[in-house]
Amino acid sequence: MLGTVHVGTYLAGTLTHAYLAQHWPVYQAERPRPYTLGSAICIATNLALGAGLESWAQPQAWAWAPWAVWTVLLQLVIYVVAADVWFYYAHRLLHDVPSLYRYIHAVHHVQSHPTALEALNAHPLEHVVANLGSAACGVVVATALGLPQCWGGVVLWSGLATWSTCAAHSGVKTLVPGMLGTCERHDRHHRQLRGNYGVGLYAMDAWHGTLL
Repeated sequence: MLGTVHVGTYLAGTLTHAYLAQHWPVYQAERPRPYTLGSAICIATNLALGAGLESWAQPQAWAWAPWAVWTVLLQLVIYVVAADVWFYYAHRLLHDVPSLYRYIHAVHHVQSHPTALEALNAHPLEHVVANLGSAACGVVVATALGLPQCWGGVVLWSGLATWSTCAAHSGVKTLVPGMLGTCERHDRHHRQLRGNYGVGLYAMDAWHGTLL
């Protein structure tokens, strides 16, 4: 289930934003050739880890009980905040340490105007630590705090995080400035190679003064 949602959302996000890029305001009319090999490797990694997680967690059938809705909302709040914190520091470290940027993070920054297709193009080490780490840390935090979680919320988060990643790299402007997944801030990061290190809310960038 987790892998299916991830791949399905990635394909939907890629195709949707590719279409919107032809009919919607974009930052850059001409796009470089997409780098899909790195994305394919990262997707394969996600599928393997997702299958392992499901096997370990043995999730029960998802029931749409009233309490479950509130549980999911609480989960998503925790996941979004935790992801921004984790990704901010991991991402900034990849920029601030020259060797880490040169040998690891430069793989992702091969394009100054990325598209949704290569949103997951990254060095395997970066993908596991920064990308998957930011996606999973909310689950770890909620578990450590003893907060209720349901498998449906984890699956929904997987889809939302994947869609947000595609949108952030799409180059397609949104109608709502600052909306979760908007490309403006992350596209600016790819052009200037600094600032906007977080994801989603960019609260950590606002706190540290790195918001562009």
